[in-house]
Amino acid sequence: MTPKSPYDAGEFCEGVADAPEDVAFFCDTSLFDRKTDARLWDALLNGEGKMIIVPPVRRELDPWLASNGAHPAARAILDGKSSVEFSGIAPKDRRGLAVAEYYIELLGFRKKPLLLRLAEFKEEHGRLPDNEERRELMVRLHEDLGPRGYLLAKKGAEAKIPENLLTDETLVYLAMKAGIVTGREVVILSKDEDVLEQFYKLQWLLDTHYRAMLLADAFAAEPSRFATHPMSKGGADLAEMFEGEDGALVERPLWLIGGPHAPILPPYCRPVTVHCWIIGEVVTSMVFCAEMEMERLLLTKAATGGLNTYKFDKKNLHLWLAPCDVPEHLRGCPVVAHDARAQSASGLIKVPLFDANQAIYCGERFMRATEN
Repeated sequence: MTPKSPYDAGEFCEGVADAPEDVAFFCDTSLFDRKTDARLWDALLNGEGKMIIVPPVRRELDPWLASNGAHPAARAILDGKSSVEFSGIAPKDRRGLAVAEYYIELLGFRKKPLLLRLAEFKEEHGRLPDNEERRELMVRLHEDLGPRGYLLAKKGAEAKIPENLLTDETLVYLAMKAGIVTGREVVILSKDEDVLEQFYKLQWLLDTHYRAMLLADAFAAEPSRFATHPMSKGGADLAEMFEGEDGALVERPLWLIGGPHAPILPPYCRPVTVHCWIIGEVVTSMVFCAEMEMERLLLTKAATGGLNTYKFDKKNLHLWLAPCDVPEHLRGCPVVAHDARAQSASGLIKVPLFDANQAIYCGERFMRATEN
């Protein structure tokens, strides 16, 4: 992740204008204001299918389009110009909708902890907390989630238009999916740092679930290579996240699954680059080198309704035990077990509680590049 730095808007727009013709620019709602450099719109509209709009962004743009009909971007969107492409998932594509809902819901859980704690308080006390009680609740939430998770939880509780709550999450998922499935280089453009935060969490989840799927392949093929422990040794947290008595903790060396050259990864892959750029007075960005082979993970999630593997009947394999409170010597163990799962509103998926906890809590590595 790059530091926040001053930049030359003209040079930036030239870079967008001169980008290879197959680069797709997924645009966030926050770009569409009068402060955005006019040259950026010229750059985004100079190629066929170059500017990508996802459904919730298009919905959020209705008021702006109504009052800015002469704006070049508005004209291109309203007139259906070939430079603008609308990217979503077909209603009949139930499997595509299922995996999209899975990842969008996971990211969306990050905006719900404060709402849940307020609801718990009301259920216990028969009323909402007063100002002092709310401050104490917020302090505990900050301690539990850390600054990154806390900010999203706070904003989720303050959201004024509920139907727009998951726009960021939908944007980053559809952009990432487009890169993985098509092989096109993808750039997300936004002025909102929440988009960058959700982009980072999504790439971590995809990377983690992909390695879990590959480890499941290896464990299913040669279980004798791995030492296992009864899951009961993991403690109360695991008992809450998983069901049944037949789960197992699997020992595996870190070198097998960690890093860009881990043996668990395919020896050959088709890399695809997905960027997230936050532009405004300053610019910051993050880039993720995905692999087109990750499409198999998306297909697996869709077919199983949210699992990382189908190799163990209805059991799942999770790569890490964090954020569960387990003995130190077991923290590096994957787990193979039946997930406790929550049904989504649509019924297309059942989200594992363990996945939801990994999405909410910020235990993943996070490094920001700094200037010397």
